[in-house]
Amino acid sequence: LIRTGRDPRDCSILDVGSGAGHWIDFWLDQNVDSVTGIEISDEAVNSLKIQYNDLDNVTIEHADIASGDVDLGEFDIVSAIGVMFHIVDDDRWEQAVSNICEGLQAGGTGFIGGEFGRITANKQFHKTDEFESLEERVDDGEAELLVNKRLRSQRKWKKAIEGNNCQSVRTIETPVPDYITTPENNVLIVQK
Repeated sequence: LIRTGRDPRDCSILDVGSGAGHWIDFWLDQNVDSVTGIEISDEAVNSLKIQYNDLDNVTIEHADIASGDVDLGEFDIVSAIGVMFHIVDDDRWEQAVSNICEGLQAGGTGFIGGEFGRITANKQFHKTDEFESLEERVDDGEAELLVNKRLRSQRKWKKAIEGNNCQSVRTIETPVPDYITTPENNVLIVQK
């Protein structure tokens, strides 16, 4: 926010993939006008609705950002931190980018967290979506490996964003120690 010069006070926010609500909390701490959280998980939606039940300026929507029929309105800021790489199907990812761009009002800013390198690649594989423990998730005998994260190249991001009446302003890289291997260390800034 500081590097973009965007003052979030009195802004309307769309938080994509709200999960446990930590980015909703971040935006509320910035004294924003309102936050709309969109989440695909039934359990997370139920938890978020309970968590923010007493706040009039927080709305939780149970929806899929990669759906062709999602329409949440327009916002000053759209935040999708640590979310987009979980959409491993390229067509659904392109629809999600389109929905994010459509969700920005004129002059709006998008913050997308992830890894934006030179090539598109799959990362973090797992063997099952049904598991009780982390050990079970990765040790399921002869099961086919499933992709957990698909990281798109900067070129692919730029093409998708510009094809949806937005522009890729810049990528801010955050230095991280070698022992941290999450792909959430960079932020792509999008402007409409």
